[in-house]
Amino acid sequence: MGKWCFRISNHNANDDPVCSLYSVLSNSPSTQKAPISLTCHLSDTSEVTEYEWVQVTYDLNGTQSESSVQKGRVLGINRVSDRNSGEWACRFHGKEGALGSVTYHVHLMSGLMGDNETGSSSNVAMAAGLGFFLLVLLLVLVQMYRNYRRRKLILQYPALETIVHTIANEREDRERNRVKEDEISK
Repeated sequence: MGKWCFRISNHNANDDPVCSLYSVLSNSPSTQKAPISLTCHLSDTSEVTEYEWVQVTYDLNGTQSESSVQKGRVLGINRVSDRNSGEWACRFHGKEGALGSVTYHVHLMSGLMGDNETGSSSNVAMAAGLGFFLLVLLLVLVQMYRNYRRRKLILQYPALETIVHTIANEREDRERNRVKEDEISK
């Protein structure tokens, strides 16, 4: 549980509104899978008509992009992950437009802990892929060995190979002729 206070200065007004952002964490703040709840509190909400939570992201070039996530004072994140860690801004609006915003950074130490769910499923997929690869490799090696043995045998007895092929071809021809004769006789 923590409290962060910010002071926003409005150079055109006489009084400075004070706003604070409260973060209530049910688990340790940097743990994946831990739900987190961010609440935007202002000391003076008389002019505020709407709260909006925006996630701020930066690409590789440092270009900032923003995506509105939800309206309301409280932002609930069921599971902290890489997708929703980073910079969050609570923007508050009045009748005439934006009044200000408060920024909070959700930090995540996933590199130290790892994500067990996706890690275990990716380990299973990797093991299955590796097993399939090894099976194919084994079949290729067996076929290569058979070819090697057959070539070695053929080179030793080329006349025997010719006789074996001739006998096999004659047997196939006799079988075809018998099938044709059976069809003709029907």
